[in-house]
Amino acid sequence: MSDDLRISFDVSRFNRALLAYAENSKRDMGEIMEQQARLVLRNVVELTPPGKPGVKGTAAKKLGEASVKGDVRRLFTPVRKAQAEETALASIHQQARNNKGRVPRRVGKHRVYSADFNRYLRAQVMKVGSLAGGWNEAARKLGYNPPAWIRRHNSPGSAEVRVGNEKLSVTMTNRVDYASDQKGLERRIDLALRKQEQNLVRQVDKYMGDNSPFRK
Repeated sequence: MSDDLRISFDVSRFNRALLAYAENSKRDMGEIMEQQARLVLRNVVELTPPGKPGVKGTAAKKLGEASVKGDVRRLFTPVRKAQAEETALASIHQQARNNKGRVPRRVGKHRVYSADFNRYLRAQVMKVGSLAGGWNEAARKLGYNPPAWIRRHNSPGSAEVRVGNEKLSVTMTNRVDYASDQKGLERRIDLALRKQEQNLVRQVDKYMGDNSPFRK
């Protein structure tokens, strides 16, 4: 099992933007900070595979399902029971995966009973969203409601939220056993934070104009 994927954000520029935004808002500081943490988390969930920049929500779900179906069909051929090999589909599938969790294009195919094939394919498709489901506990604590295809998973994860007078600190842990092996996931999560940081800076610039600290 891989190490947990722990993501912490407590970034000075983000907090500077938060404070400047709060100074120009009539809302309570704690409320503003929790809202921003929720928006960052939403970005994180949207960018966690199968989501990626430009592909989120239903489109991400369909992309994930298509990838799963392609991998399973690349590895197994459904046949009549009399023609089928005695195979353990899950074991073969696991062994065939590369370090990205995908089945390579050049791989030997196994003939399996069509009923077993269909049952296994449905089960694998239902797993789409399980990696993003590792953020579900954080979402619950921050009041964010992920899409149903992510929310349905009871994936392991945790979150700690600390809101101070002038600083927001959130630590989210995704304990899905392959989370830390996902190439580029930490980069995507950093992108999620930067995206919300940029949104805050734009709002501060709009409120404060030339007096914005980000225009100097």
